[in-house]
Amino acid sequence: MANCARGLLVEIVTAAGAVALLAGGPSGAAAQARDRDLAACTKIAEPDRRLACYDAVMRAKARSGELPPAPAAEAPESGAPAGDAFGLPPAVPRPEPAPAAGAGARTADDFGLPPAPPPRDDAREYVLKDMHRAPTGEAILEMADGVVWRQTDERYLPPLKPGTRVRVKRGLMGSFILIADRWSVRARRIR
Repeated sequence: MANCARGLLVEIVTAAGAVALLAGGPSGAAAQARDRDLAACTKIAEPDRRLACYDAVMRAKARSGELPPAPAAEAPESGAPAGDAFGLPPAVPRPEPAPAAGAGARTADDFGLPPAPPPRDDAREYVLKDMHRAPTGEAILEMADGVVWRQTDERYLPPLKPGTRVRVKRGLMGSFILIADRWSVRARRIR
């Protein structure tokens, strides 16, 4: 099959070259012949040979004037080699790198997105000042710094002594988990 594809490639390249020489310029018959050559390229299974076939046909189209001339590669203003600008249209300036600032630094990829939320703590440590129960049985914990947390689930939380270290961490969907000694309950801050 490789010999068959190679033979087809040679025929196409030869035919494309002959048509380009005979035509001397774009004509209906020459354009139709190159279109047939392009259709023949699609039947080549091996990617490298198929690409070579397409290249040969397109070169013949360019030589005959059927295609506009390729634009000359422009060197970037920064003095970097022209290969560095691969894929960038010449009319579009390169984005400047974002300044290396703190959390508020934005990049070109962020354009149109809402501002990023400020970083938040995932957990806080408290020292228990007082614990009492609500009339419905939930624990209410007052911390030494004045912050008050109320239990929201129905799990059992035994009485805790003042001075106990209490850790509150973020749970899922905006909830909080209060951890004291070996016990953990869901809670919400009320003050």
